Amino acid sequence: MADLATGETGENPCRNGRSRNVTAADETHVTDWLRATHDLASRAKPSERPEIGERHATLPLRERLLDAVVGVFLALLTCLAYILAAGPSVFQQSNQPHFVLLADALLHGHLWIDPARAVRLGDVTPFAGRFYVSFPPMPAILMLPFVAVAGPGFDDRLFSIALGSIDVALTYLLARRLSAPGYGRPGVPLGRLEAIAVATLLGFGTVHFYAALAGTVWFIAHVVSVTFALLYLIECAGACRPVVAGTALALAFLARTPLIFGLVFWAALALQRTGPPSTIIPRAIRFSIPLAAAIALLLGQNVIRFGSPLDFGYLSMRIARQLQPDLQQYGQFSPHFLARNLAALLVTPPIVAPIDPSTWLQTIGGVTGLPRLLQTPTSRLGAPFPITFDPWGTGLWAVSPALIFSLRPPRRQDLALAGTAWLSAFLVAAPDLLYYNTGWVQYGDRFSLDFTPFLLVLTAMGLRRSLCAGWRILFVALLIVSIASNVLGARWFLHLPPY
Repeated sequence: MADLATGETGENPCRNGRSRNVTAADETHVTDWLRATHDLASRAKPSERPEIGERHATLPLRERLLDAVVGVFLALLTCLAYILAAGPSVFQQSNQPHFVLLADALLHGHLWIDPARAVRLGDVTPFAGRFYVSFPPMPAILMLPFVAVAGPGFDDRLFSIALGSIDVALTYLLARRLSAPGYGRPGVPLGRLEAIAVATLLGFGTVHFYAALAGTVWFIAHVVSVTFALLYLIECAGACRPVVAGTALALAFLARTPLIFGLVFWAALALQRTGPPSTIIPRAIRFSIPLAAAIALLLGQNVIRFGSPLDFGYLSMRIARQLQPDLQQYGQFSPHFLARNLAALLVTPPIVAPIDPSTWLQTIGGVTGLPRLLQTPTSRLGAPFPITFDPWGTGLWAVSPALIFSLRPPRRQDLALAGTAWLSAFLVAAPDLLYYNTGWVQYGDRFSLDFTPFLLVLTAMGLRRSLCAGWRILFVALLIVSIASNVLGARWFLHLPPY
């Protein structure tokens, strides 16, 4: 069992036996934990071993309490950082509060939103003299109690920031859950520092950062879907209970429909257990019930709004003029869009103005003028900021380079988990890659948030012990670059100085 703790399976990235930068206490703790779990499982008689959804180990109570404290601290710290980064407008409702208006409509017993405000919104669907929000309703459902108290002026940006902060804590808890053995898999040797690093990557080193700050209809849907996708993965990494996992995935689907294909994550883990169909089929049915209910909800609201269960309102949506030709010629989904969407997701670089850096630096007043960039747009200082971004998208290599650690080959005992995570990520990404737009005006590729939770599982596995000092330094460097890129991208998107 020592190889479980040290990663000595022939794929250690440290060459020539160089230091792995892991203390003896760390190795002993991980090794003893995994060995004890293995011994307990091996001593159990086959008839005494737990069934699907119960075959997992939990961390000791003291460890779980400490993780809860760390998670709360991370959420609070992230919330403060988000509020400071968003600027003074964070305490004002966004200019695209579709879900607030939908929540208000639901509280009044109908699905159409206030027409006086709808005429000023983008991406609404007019039908029979009324206006509807075609996007899945989960964010509005979550807002119901707040809108009931605050009314249609509820601050959706602050709501987005609060929920985005919780996402960071959930990412930490997911990484910690992976460190303990779960159903159908051994534990991944991860410590708290690695878990904090993965949480920091989501919160500040991916497009989740600016999506949480934006709070508008398109981005808050992603923040909500990430919340429930993380809850789904936490359940799958642990007890893998069918109803709990199915409910979490159904709620994620009700925020972003491509998440429905994440069902393969639970299914693949469940099918790893050999047994008669009589033990698998009932659990698969229980897993599917919440998903079927979510699908029925969407189809039912289509009937109420547009008279047809298959009319989601997208084809008649009032969209930007630049997007209309592609939608009318090729439809909502087409292989025609694949190359453009792949480029926006993976390849497109930032836009760097062809100016001499030293000349630009002199224009803004030299090195001493750099701090002013956070308060004053560079146009007022005499020179625009030399780095901007393509509104159609910027590639992951420039936005979140730290995610490259998701490519680290897994241990032999983690092959099934890694393969399941990759398969889920590809299937969830597939509809987005065939969609008629890349996400339109954005920094990075906002659709990448649909499959980012699965990449976080792989990145956590990539940070497992043992990892030598050189690779740790590389990850820290890439994490810093990811954070810097997303901070700059968020300020560009939100029109904050230096833009």
